[in-house]
Amino acid sequence: MKKIYLICMIFVGVFAYAQKTFEFYNTTGQSVIITNLVADSANNFPEIHSLPFGPITVAPFSSYTLQNTARLYTFPFDSPASSPYINIWQMVTSSSSWNITTLDAWLTGHHFDFSRMTFSIGGNSYTINTTNTMSSPVIGPGFTAEYDEYTAPAPSNVVIYTVVIY
Repeated sequence: MKKIYLICMIFVGVFAYAQKTFEFYNTTGQSVIITNLVADSANNFPEIHSLPFGPITVAPFSSYTLQNTARLYTFPFDSPASSPYINIWQMVTSSSSWNITTLDAWLTGHHFDFSRMTFSIGGNSYTINTTNTMSSPVIGPGFTAEYDEYTAPAPSNVVIYTVVIY
């Protein structure tokens, strides 16, 4: 895993990044379907979900990245270079939910952080969150999934949320 992570970090190092970037690397021979990305503020409500957009299929040995360089400290809900581009999100409170545009999520999402990702692989569903680091990965048939977060020191304050499935 350390070799895979090192390769990912070298790959990451050659690109300019937004203040907050979400990266997903599928280094398995299986397709991974991201069914929901969730960001929240201090692990609490409100949450913003990608669920209404629908699933994102990440082919074997491929990646998916959300980034936006235009707004400091905002989760990259509006990520124009991402393919597919998520054009609708869902705002969730403890008592209700409603769909919002990508731009509204981006404008609302000040100080939102990655919370969790639900995905399916091999027909089974899993959730990875901020506790699933190298010491506590998600392990399934034929894969292991880990989460890592990198925060650069000031003045850049770049935050990179990374999920790797290998």
